[in-house]
Amino acid sequence: MAQQLALSVDFGPGFTQAWSKIAKVIPQFIAFLVILAIGWIVAKAIAGVLDRVLRRLGSERVAERAGMARYLSGSKYDMTGIICKIVYYTIRPCSRTSQQIAVSRVTA
Repeated sequence: MAQQLALSVDFGPGFTQAWSKIAKVIPQFIAFLVILAIGWIVAKAIAGVLDRVLRRLGSERVAERAGMARYLSGSKYDMTGIICKIVYYTIRPCSRTSQQIAVSRVTA
């Protein structure tokens, strides 16, 4: 006659470890979202200020003299808009780098 083995599995420690890992990730995720929002706001603000400054300095007249306005006549962007977009998309990766640094400090 074969002997039956009684198997008992204790899931308690596994659930405890899972919840502790989730509790550790939530502050990191919140810090990530906050830094992402701040980086987005800062990039938008800098691009907006740059747009106003360049327009006051007469960048569109410079573009017309250089012949760029003719090339951009069918586009929805003008020379100032293109410069501001380049600055905006240059600043955004910098905010992602600061996110990685901040999240690594939160985890440490």
